Amino acid sequence: MRRGLQTLGRSLLFVYGSATLLALLFFGLLNKDQAAVYEMAGQQTDSSTISSIRAMYRLDEPMPMQVLAYVNDLSPISVYKNEVPEVPQIGIRVAGMHVVLKQPWFGRSYQSNRAVHPYIWEALPQTLLLALSSLVLAAFGGIGLGLLSHRFRVPWLERVLLTLASAGMALPSFFSAVLISWLFGYVWHSYTGLYPWGNLYEIDDWTGASRLVLSNLLLPSFTLAVRPLAVLMQMTKNSLEEAQHLPHVRTATAKGLSKQGVLIKHVLRNALGPVWTSLSGWLGNLLAGAVFVEYIFGWKGLGQLLIQSLTGMDYPILMGCIVTIAAMFSALQGITDTVHQWLDPRLRRM
Repeated sequence: MRRGLQTLGRSLLFVYGSATLLALLFFGLLNKDQAAVYEMAGQQTDSSTISSIRAMYRLDEPMPMQVLAYVNDLSPISVYKNEVPEVPQIGIRVAGMHVVLKQPWFGRSYQSNRAVHPYIWEALPQTLLLALSSLVLAAFGGIGLGLLSHRFRVPWLERVLLTLASAGMALPSFFSAVLISWLFGYVWHSYTGLYPWGNLYEIDDWTGASRLVLSNLLLPSFTLAVRPLAVLMQMTKNSLEEAQHLPHVRTATAKGLSKQGVLIKHVLRNALGPVWTSLSGWLGNLLAGAVFVEYIFGWKGLGQLLIQSLTGMDYPILMGCIVTIAAMFSALQGITDTVHQWLDPRLRRM
C-alpha cells in the first residue's frame, strides 16, 4: 500500500512538473513572439482586436499567473474566482471562490476557439491502441525469440537473430517507418495486401459509412516494436544464461526436475525481472517514436495531432498533447513497477 502511494505520488509529481515546465516555455515564447496572436486575428490586426484576443486567452496577465492558471486548469480539484471551464464538474462555493472537482481542462484552440479536450479524447484511443499493441508485440516477440535462441542453440539461428537485433537497435523509428511503409505497403503490396498509410477507421467510398480496418494497425505497430523487440531479445537470452547458474536452479536440476520444468518454473521467472525493467525504460522512446510513426503512416493519434498543431502554431492543443503523452508514460511506468514487484518477491519487502 505504501509503495503504491509512493508510485502514485511520483507519477503526479512527474505529470504536473512537466506541465509547469511546458507552460513556462510556451507562455514565455508567446509573450515574446506574437505571431500566433496575429494569426488568430486574421485580417483584423487593429489594437482592440489584438487586446481582446489576448484577454480571451489570458495572455495579458503576468507569466507566473498564466502558468499558475494553466496548472490549476489541469488539476482535478481547481479553484476559480469567476469563470469556470465548460467541463463536467461538481463544485461548491467557499468564501466567494468556486472549488470544483472536474476533468482536466486544456483551454481553447487558437485556431477554432473550440475546447481542446475533445481533440485529445478523439486521438487518445488510437495512440493508446498503437502503443499497447507495439508494447505487446515487442514483449512477446523479444522474450519468445530470446527464449528460442537460448533453448535451441543452433549457430546459424543465433547469427540470424543477432543480425536482426543489431539492425533493429541501429535504425531510428522515423527511418524504419519510411522503410517498412515503402517495402510492405508499396513494393510488396500485392503479397501483403497492406497500404503505406491508413487509419483505424476509414470511410467507405460506396456507402459513406465509417468502417474498422485493423490491418492498418499492423505496419505502424510493427515499426514501433522493432527496436525494443531487438533489445529485449538479446537481453532475454543473456538473462536466461545468467539465471540458469543460480543456486536454486542447480538444486531443482539435481532433484530430477525436467529441463523444461526448470526453464519455465525457475529460470524464466528470474530472468524476466531485468527484462521487464528494460521494457519499462523503452516506454518513453516508444511514445516519442509514435509521433513520427503516426505522421508517416497517417495514423490519426496524438502524434499526428501534435505535429499538425505545431505547424499551425495552435499551442493549447500542442501543450495538451504533450501533457497527455507524459501522463500516459507515467501511468505505464507505474504498471511496469507493479508487475516487476510481482516478478521479483524481494521488492515487496523493500
